[in-house]
Amino acid sequence: MENKKLTIEEEMRLFMEGLKQSEAERKKSEAAFNRRMENIEKKYGSITNNQGMITEYFFANAFIDGKKNFFGEEFDEIICNMVGDVTDSEYDVVMINGKSVCIIECKYKAYEKDVRRVLNKPKSFRINFPEYENHKIFLGLASKAFYPEIIDECEKNGIAVIKESGDNVSINYKHLKEY
Repeated sequence: MENKKLTIEEEMRLFMEGLKQSEAERKKSEAAFNRRMENIEKKYGSITNNQGMITEYFFANAFIDGKKNFFGEEFDEIICNMVGDVTDSEYDVVMINGKSVCIIECKYKAYEKDVRRVLNKPKSFRINFPEYENHKIFLGLASKAFYPEIIDECEKNGIAVIKESGDNVSINYKHLKEY
């Protein structure tokens, strides 16, 4: 048998058919992979969500076990995952007494965007919960890990810095501001 020499057009056509086949196989493989990942997330939750939930429970329990005390003030009630009706309306940990509200945002690892998010909480909280309009609002950012510049940003904006410290928490509130 002799090998027939292909024309450039025939070689190009065969090459393009091979590309189309490879692309179809890649898409099929990618779709199967995505289905498996969705099933894993449904079954176990995403790692980020799990870390966030563990972090919220850790800090909420620290305040509950600590007799609901924050910056020397006692709070009567602690509410986890308080939800309102406007944008940015989830509050990880809210501590309330007759004159003050403390809103604590919990993050596994704190970033600059989290400081901005915390600073938006008082406005949305007052809209969501007008019954607390005459209460002082204090803010905290709780995280298992902080970059030094994030701590500086919190201090500059009057936000308490709440860190994991072994089995306990440490709270830096010397710069705390009323909102």
